[in-house]
Amino acid sequence: MNNNKILKTYFFAVIFLFIFFALPVLMKLAAYCYHNYDTGIYAQIIHLTSFTNPNPYLSTMDLFKLQDHFHIFLGFISSFSNIASSPAQFGILLDFLFPVLSFLPIWYLFTKKKDLGSKPELLMFSAFFLLLNKGVTSAIHYPIHQDLWATFPIMLFGMFFFLNNFWGIILSTIFLVLFKEVFQFAIIMVGVLCLFRKQYKLGAILIGICIGWMIVVWGIRPMMVDNYTLPKGHGFLSKLLFSPLELVMQYKGRWDLIRRFFEFHIPFIPIIYLCYKQKIKPNWTIAPIIIAPFLLNFIPMMWRHHYGAPYAAFTFLILIPLNKNFIFPKKALAFSILLIIALNGGFITKGIKRIVTPTKTKQCPAIPERIVNLNKVKDHLLNHPKGKALVQAHMIPNLAERPQIYQVGLPSFPGRNLAPFQYVAIEKPDKFGDKYPLKPGRIGELLKKWKSNPSAKTIIDNEWVYFAEGNFETAL
Repeated sequence: MNNNKILKTYFFAVIFLFIFFALPVLMKLAAYCYHNYDTGIYAQIIHLTSFTNPNPYLSTMDLFKLQDHFHIFLGFISSFSNIASSPAQFGILLDFLFPVLSFLPIWYLFTKKKDLGSKPELLMFSAFFLLLNKGVTSAIHYPIHQDLWATFPIMLFGMFFFLNNFWGIILSTIFLVLFKEVFQFAIIMVGVLCLFRKQYKLGAILIGICIGWMIVVWGIRPMMVDNYTLPKGHGFLSKLLFSPLELVMQYKGRWDLIRRFFEFHIPFIPIIYLCYKQKIKPNWTIAPIIIAPFLLNFIPMMWRHHYGAPYAAFTFLILIPLNKNFIFPKKALAFSILLIIALNGGFITKGIKRIVTPTKTKQCPAIPERIVNLNKVKDHLLNHPKGKALVQAHMIPNLAERPQIYQVGLPSFPGRNLAPFQYVAIEKPDKFGDKYPLKPGRIGELLKKWKSNPSAKTIIDNEWVYFAEGNFETAL
């Protein structure tokens, strides 16, 4: 096996991922491009969460962390967030790091298994697919999420499973479910298959881990957070069992979602064709692992943003040929890599524009005067941490370190009045910035009301921003 060539391919994919995807996203963060949902929320989670504070209050959502998701690994990794200049930057770097790590278990697997065909070619394909499949690149452009980070433990599980490493399978299962409260549904299917294959000990332990985790997530967690958690997938089974036709019909006219689903599989077309021609079957021993991820994405039509990354990883474990007779010609490899790059054409073009002409994008151009004024708001609020601050959504990711930061237009949850606010800050209506979820003209109305407030003390009021201190009752 030509390790030198494989290493060069891997490092090329790493550099490609950073330059055309991670770097533009970091530049967009600096240009105040990202919304409170979800970049601001997770930036605040990263800043506040620790082993001593596992359930911090999130002003960006007006609830406590464990009322939303149950991602325990985040509490551990957040302890290292001070290595980056901001929590949001740290999260984006993790979005880059975990796909990069996801290739290493596959490299180790191919090194250990001696009876595999076309090892160099398959490893080069794996490097490009695992780092640059549409699920990964879409997630990087919608930072920050544990779905994307989970690609690494998914590959660890696959590696141990194919090596028949009992304790490795168990430990990687535990590691995976710590990332989010949904991955046990994928692993439990593998446990059931193990029982059918008379691997009773392994199957029983996998099922036990998954059921135990479900009890923790949906039984014990609500009691820890005053019996209130955000609904996550309620009614999935009833839709699947009683209205399956409606689930199919909901995709009528949604070619964007249908296209995205196929984009996860298109790079495998040459491999699928060659497997069919060479009479080589997919990895059916792990195939049930895809059932739950497919349904959890298919039923609520979640194929975009970060949702596709784990699905693409699970699909990889099934479709990558692990057979000594498989032959992967270099022309087919080149075609597969071209497909991966072509599917990312839009992202690559946007990345180049952000790097080359950062001042000319529509919503968040890095015009020096704009950035200077937004940075003044940020610096003032960070240097004056007392008092509630109500700011436009795209300012929040850069303000995640400040306590009591709230989004203009955030529907307070569960219906509490969050006012009064000591600070308010928005970009001017005719300029730039993210106005969601406000209706057209609403920012202008707020601006007029805030300016007429007798308590308002203007800090900045120019063509770029309005930033004031006072006693503001208007939350929405």
